[in-house]
Amino acid sequence: MTLKTNLRLGKIILKNYKGFKETTTIELSRNPEKPITVIVGDNGVGKTNILNAIYWCLYGISWTTKYYGDDGIINHHTLFGLKLGDADDTCVEVHIYEKDKLCYKLKRNVHFVKKQKSVPLVDYKGIDGYIAAGIEITTTVEFSHLQKSSGFSEWQKCTDPMQIRDSVLSLFPESLSSYLFVGGDLIERFIGLDAKNVVKNGIEKTFELQVLDEAIKHIKKAHTAIPSEEKNDMSSLESESKNRELSKDEPEHQSHYNQIAFTNNIVRILKQCRDDMMGQFRSMIAKKTTDCFLPLAPGRNYSKVEISSDYALTVYDPKGHSMSLAATQSYCLGLSYITAVREALGKNYFIMIDSILGRMDHKVKLDVIKSLLKHMSGTQLILMVSASEYNVGGFVIEDSERVSSVRDMLKESGKLWKEYKLIHATSDTNSNTLVEEIKD
Repeated sequence: MTLKTNLRLGKIILKNYKGFKETTTIELSRNPEKPITVIVGDNGVGKTNILNAIYWCLYGISWTTKYYGDDGIINHHTLFGLKLGDADDTCVEVHIYEKDKLCYKLKRNVHFVKKQKSVPLVDYKGIDGYIAAGIEITTTVEFSHLQKSSGFSEWQKCTDPMQIRDSVLSLFPESLSSYLFVGGDLIERFIGLDAKNVVKNGIEKTFELQVLDEAIKHIKKAHTAIPSEEKNDMSSLESESKNRELSKDEPEHQSHYNQIAFTNNIVRILKQCRDDMMGQFRSMIAKKTTDCFLPLAPGRNYSKVEISSDYALTVYDPKGHSMSLAATQSYCLGLSYITAVREALGKNYFIMIDSILGRMDHKVKLDVIKSLLKHMSGTQLILMVSASEYNVGGFVIEDSERVSSVRDMLKESGKLWKEYKLIHATSDTNSNTLVEEIKD
């Protein structure tokens, strides 16, 4: 398959965003031959905050806020250290490349000034948290696009939030964000009872089938000629249609009957179209999930993955029997499904994966990394990895085979571009996450 879209993240600049107090710059790989950037850090040091920052810059809300709620994006030491009249900013800037050329810059900024002494807390939606009402908040967003004109390239700047939202969503649709920003929680949902909802919602949103649902609702609602109070309900339309059938030839009822029949037919066609499209997408995603899952989860005799009409992901053996999966295989199945959706769209977006491998057996973990390198060749990968998970390896198992670490495998693949280490520096007056590039 030829992947059509080739957008890559480049420079990420943070200031006063959560733990990143000082201005911090992280360069992500734009090289398709070396597409992997690794960010290493102990648990709680701020790996997920980088994912949050990029998500907030793109969509105006933190990733964790969207799913769990949040305690604010402004660095706490900066915010609570303000004296009367003091001002500062929290900002995140993301550079976006198309192939190897910088084409877009997006900057989201929160300016805050302490106008009064301590007063009650107020929930500010734009910053995902509560702050004192005496602190005045101003949020701005700026989008710059490199545009060619008369043979020259120049930057066009936009500050209108609605236009910027449309521009960003045209680049990175929010419906796909779950497949761009992948956390361990999403993978874990494939283990529990929520797996069906993940698959159903994923397919519907990815392929925008909700457009047909909205069309059906609109048609029902627009049919104002029906006097019933429940005219939006399909059953009421059908019931009224049957009641009118005996008198449909009467002139006073002919027009009304035709409207009911027309509405019924349109709704029926749209529903059938939606069901047919969903069936085709289920089949396509299942095949691509199979192609990824079989090499990703070695050690068992799997044959295929199917997505049933109730959106259950089921794995079968060669004899056609469904198989139960251990947690590790379920992780692999979830990752395979996410990969399949990306391939089905034919779009080579970046993928940022936040610590999803920690619970796997080390050897299986290495098999997963191998499969990632194979199935996402050329895809920009940003891996957030705990220090213990990343460097473990170099030991010998029973058959005297040396087991590599995740880092060894990535370095040996030749696809690793840069490694960063996060360090949490804390004092009584300061809280700051430092970023250091690993050189050795």
